Amino acid sequence: MLPERRPITSRDRRLTRFGGDAILRAESSGERRDKVDQLTIIAKLKAKSGSEERLFEECRKLVGPTLAEEGCINYDMHRSVEDPGLIMFYENWTSRPLWERHMESQHLQEFSANTDDIVEVWELFQGEKVDGA
Repeated sequence: MLPERRPITSRDRRLTRFGGDAILRAESSGERRDKVDQLTIIAKLKAKSGSEERLFEECRKLVGPTLAEEGCINYDMHRSVEDPGLIMFYENWTSRPLWERHMESQHLQEFSANTDDIVEVWELFQGEKVDGA
């Protein structure tokens, strides 16, 4: 039997407010999520046409402060070689609560305010490593 899915809360909506097409999928119940030791995040952002360089520079500003945060294992920024307006972050966090604290950090709030009008798509994948795979 699959665990009961927890409802998406207003806090979840706030965490994924970055761009009109932000995605958050509640993967499992809160009980199961609390048992996850390490959280992997893959965030993809697509700039609106003409805003590629501005989004790139705003994303670069996130790297230093985020790497200094408690619980951040890695925060790797990538730019598509085929589409300069497509940015991807590959992140690992020691726990979900520390990642959630990151999502509410001052530098991420400033990023949101500075890029709200230039992000076309924001996709967020939250995962955990599969043992034995």
